[in-house]
Amino acid sequence: MRVTNNFQIKLSVYLICILFFLTQIHAEETPNYKIGGAFALSGFGASWGTAERNGAMLAIEHFNKQGGINNTPVSLIIEDTLCTNVGTVTAVTKLISSDGVPIIIGPSWLDSFGGATPIAEKNKVILITPSGSSSAINPTKNFNYIFSTWFPVDKEARTLLNHFKDKGIKKLSLLLGDDPFWELFRKVFKEEAKSQNVEILTDHRINGTLKDFKTIILKLKKEKPSAIFFGLNDEASFQTFLKQKTEISLTTSLQNILKTLKIMLSFDLT
Repeated sequence: MRVTNNFQIKLSVYLICILFFLTQIHAEETPNYKIGGAFALSGFGASWGTAERNGAMLAIEHFNKQGGINNTPVSLIIEDTLCTNVGTVTAVTKLISSDGVPIIIGPSWLDSFGGATPIAEKNKVILITPSGSSSAINPTKNFNYIFSTWFPVDKEARTLLNHFKDKGIKKLSLLLGDDPFWELFRKVFKEEAKSQNVEILTDHRINGTLKDFKTIILKLKKEKPSAIFFGLNDEASFQTFLKQKTEISLTTSLQNILKTLKIMLSFDLT
């Protein structure tokens, strides 16, 4: 839901910086310039992974048209993470062990599928995820080879709550997933809400496999919040929620993380 052409362009800028880095580490080696791409091209995060792949391909195409590295093109080797932890580990392992890449763009949603991080650390291969919060990947450990271009969770929460205050929203109900990203986000969001005098009426924790929201929607109607802040990774679940919300006539305003991105990036993501 957060991915757009603007997101692809932003990723492309980061890729160009990485390609410059490759020119330095391979300057004295036999020309064979390649980087890996571990993207969710199937599964419920495919819209994210597809945009990330397109952004990476756009950057590399542009870079190669400018002459590549000493007139040698850079190749992108792509693996599908399947939007699962096993698929992510398999994709990263293959790129490192079989393809021998020194840098991997991705994996998609590394904060949710963090099993690849120790593999990259052990092999000293850089992972740069465009769609995973570094603080949610492993809050208790500092990594040397894991990087993220995603926004810090505390800044997201603070910016969103400032937006709510500006709109006069004082009472919220939460409807968030239960993966590592949303767990960290809900923790930080609640802490920030207290300091900004925004009341959290209820916190509905949504399992990724939930397909029937009718009971929760009826509870939300009784709670009567000023707005509902929601975050669901599974697009099918998101569509089901919107459909059942309309059927049960829940008219409360919906807010999500898109609001934060529009403010923080200062351009339209729709």
